[in-house]
Amino acid sequence: MSNFKEELSYKTVTNGVIGLGIILKGSAFIKDGGNWSQIPQFSVFGMGNKSYDIKISKNYREISVGFKPYFFNLFVNEDLKAFTKGKVINAADVFSKSELTKLFENLVEETSEQKIVQQLSDFFQNQFLSKKKNQRVLFATKMIYADELSRVEDIANELGLSTTSIRNLFDQHIGVTPKELIKITRTHKALQFQRQHIETLTELGLNLGYFDQSHFIREFKSIVGVSPKEYFKNEKLAFDFYNYGRWLSDNFA
Repeated sequence: MSNFKEELSYKTVTNGVIGLGIILKGSAFIKDGGNWSQIPQFSVFGMGNKSYDIKISKNYREISVGFKPYFFNLFVNEDLKAFTKGKVINAADVFSKSELTKLFENLVEETSEQKIVQQLSDFFQNQFLSKKKNQRVLFATKMIYADELSRVEDIANELGLSTTSIRNLFDQHIGVTPKELIKITRTHKALQFQRQHIETLTELGLNLGYFDQSHFIREFKSIVGVSPKEYFKNEKLAFDFYNYGRWLSDNFA
């Protein structure tokens, strides 16, 4: 992500990933609870459960890589709940400072996409922990992200476990409850809808798996801070939250 012309302010909201951000040039600030705080040069960003205000300086450049939470769990010793709820954590408290510095030095002047991807890949390969994958959690998260399971009871039935056991597994390996992950992923999908493709909010809510419009509105507002109607009617809001065309953004598959 790069911004060359002027300082920019925008809003960010959950996208269902946890990852590593590396500021190569300039500075960034996040507002939480009415106060601005500087984002560390190396940061671990967690899954947000609300909207945040961000400011980035002109001549700003950042590279970030995100993972669905279960896979990020394979790189850290801590329970993933330390990285959720929208927290921004100094990555030097999680990974080796010397390895982060080496990664920064390898990336700061690099322009080749292929080499950037390789440097990031090498870094995370070195961080990989020999954890045994929990296939039940992996299956459940895949189903949630694929919109194939949208109720905790359905997940429990598919895995042959109690809802309490499912919640305990998610707390350890994902950092949020299955209900919270479903809420986060559905809100993320709602933000991606194009206004011209929506006839009514009821239709949008049903497409996302909500049983009624009021539930959809209440859940959307709790994360985004405004109702779906306010969001989709206000081009400025939609632009801030989800249209990253205001800066040069390089995304690697």
